[in-house]
Amino acid sequence: MSQENVELLRKGIDAWNRRDVDLWLNYAAPQIQWLPAGPAAVEREVYRGYDEVRSGTRLPGKPTMCSSYRKTRCVIWAIQRCGSGA
Repeated sequence: MSQENVELLRKGIDAWNRRDVDLWLNYAAPQIQWLPAGPAAVEREVYRGYDEVRSGTRLPGKPTMCSSYRKTRCVIWAIQRCGSGA
């Protein structure tokens, strides 16, 4: 994995940890698929695309993630290349 991709990954994770949904989605591909493990899983099992993912992470009318995700934090333990992709 290139250093540029590592930095993009780190920035995306940092955006998640800061609960900035819009910034987090800036680092995601348009065809993002999110499989939540929290209260959003009650609404649907898979969220596809920016709009669905955004709706699954936010409280109605609020710009930040719902409180259930405030306890969730991503930590990078290791980054390694898998498969034949760049």
